[in-house]
Amino acid sequence: MSKKHHRKKPTKHLKIKVLQDALGEYWDVYEERTTVNGLQIYRGWHYGCTPADEGISPVFSYILTHEIAELIKTNPIHYVYDKTGISLSVIAKMRVKLSINRNFVYRNDQWLLENQDSLLNDSYKTLKNLFNLTKPQVNQHREWLSDLLGIAKCKRLRNTKHDDEMEQWFRNEYENFKGMTVQDLMDKYNISKYLAIKTHDKYQQMNNGASYAETLKIAKNEQAKWLLENKSTLFSSSDTITAIAEKLNKSPSQISRLRKKLKKELIN
Repeated sequence: MSKKHHRKKPTKHLKIKVLQDALGEYWDVYEERTTVNGLQIYRGWHYGCTPADEGISPVFSYILTHEIAELIKTNPIHYVYDKTGISLSVIAKMRVKLSINRNFVYRNDQWLLENQDSLLNDSYKTLKNLFNLTKPQVNQHREWLSDLLGIAKCKRLRNTKHDDEMEQWFRNEYENFKGMTVQDLMDKYNISKYLAIKTHDKYQQMNNGASYAETLKIAKNEQAKWLLENKSTLFSSSDTITAIAEKLNKSPSQISRLRKKLKKELIN
């Protein structure tokens, strides 16, 4: 007597909702999870499609939401992987959909300031060895740095008569630099931000103080701490923005900006 073979019933998936992705396409969401950073990750199939349709994979696809798209646009691929858990190959495909090529570089002002001496002084070959940057990428970073520091063009620094004059000026004014910020130096001596940072950092180094970049990092960390401490107040559903502003001694426009910044911090 022959045995009867029973066909395995397909797994029944329950649709959670319909979602529009960053490219304007609609998706049926069947799976969702929240990362430790508060980012929502969705998986599913194109709207109205199932594996019963020809060409549709039985495996859910990751959905390129607006939040993930923004993360991909502003961060390196390995950073996105760490924050989302989405495979590198899938992130690479998402980058293609967003028209981001593999040589795309990201502006990071903190990094630019921390490595300004290398970017201004070192050769292309040295920068390639140090940071794995191509020549076009080096030029892009130098343009960003010149914009950030307010100088016309980033060139290699050489010992010139001007350098000697600046060194003499530094010695003459040394006693006056105590306690001065970069902005103070710019205002008092009418110098560019680039020269003000160089002067500030040189003085700080001679006196075991914090550099401009380190000061920015400390301020950024303090603000991030303040945002987390006041998270519940900032996003209070029972208060108006005006009421929240009064509680935190800020203006309504500042509260709006702080809310956006906190949302970005939670995603990152």
